[in-house]
Amino acid sequence: MKKIVLLTAAIGAVFLSSCKSTRQPSVDKMQIEQNTASEEEVFLKIFGVEPFWNIDIAEDIVVFKDVEGKVVTFKYAVPSEDKENMTKTYHLLSGGYDLTIHIVEGYCTDGMSDKDSAYKADMQLKENGKIVWEHKGCAHYLLHPELEGKWILKQLNHKKISEDGSYATPYLEFDTTENRVSGNTSCNGISGSVITEGSLIKFPHMATTLMMCVNENVEQEFLEVIEQVTRYEIEGNELRLYAGQQLKMLFKK
Repeated sequence: MKKIVLLTAAIGAVFLSSCKSTRQPSVDKMQIEQNTASEEEVFLKIFGVEPFWNIDIAEDIVVFKDVEGKVVTFKYAVPSEDKENMTKTYHLLSGGYDLTIHIVEGYCTDGMSDKDSAYKADMQLKENGKIVWEHKGCAHYLLHPELEGKWILKQLNHKKISEDGSYATPYLEFDTTENRVSGNTSCNGISGSVITEGSLIKFPHMATTLMMCVNENVEQEFLEVIEQVTRYEIEGNELRLYAGQQLKMLFKK
């Protein structure tokens, strides 16, 4: 079974993504390894300007690149999470290097491109206990390409979904380019953002249309369950959404 991990955005005040570094890292020492993460494996990209730098976070590896393209690689570690302040903190070690990354929900622009982000980030890199790189930037979650497309709901809380046309077919449709999801609850349309990290997935801030649902439907149960979902799996043409260890929704393409 192939497990694919997947997490959404609150819009806040404009975030300035540049600040002065205390000292530039040594180019020779920065070039520890040339390992990189596959583009399909990366689920979070963090980037900044003046000077340019970026961090790719995948399920097994975290890669920091400086302005000259030299890299420091770290083994992935699960971040701590402060739900009250909507903040995640990664603390990663590699040889004499110590990388700390803070991710917080909030509108962010790098000032150089037309692409805005829904998360702000700040990072600090230490070499043998001394700060060598400290900057602020923007963070952008990515959805795995296998999520792309329209998924039809077949089971909800282990109950089969009617296919007799008595109500609109419930479905989710993922746009992996925009990190968005849309669909139908069996009456109203829904749309919103998606956040994934490893096998984790969240559907925060989902919006629904306001049609009156006079016919039989599963809308209320659908909306209650989608808020509970915490992780997902894809196997073949099946998408399974879980709340903890409990299978809550089964979709097929």
